Amino acid sequence: MNIHITKGARQYGYLIWNNKMDADVEKMLAELTVVDVCFNGFNLGTKNIDR
Repeated sequence: MNIHITKGARQYGYLIWNNKMDADVEKMLAELTVVDVCFNGFNLGTKNIDR
């Protein structure tokens, strides 16, 4: 899944998606509390999921 990375997401570390993607994102993150984040080939580490 591709999620557009906004300037705010880069600055504050939050990913924001539109309502059309809610069901797909929730299905992808179901039962997860953390994810490993890679951005442009760099491993940014394990990040918490805020709901």
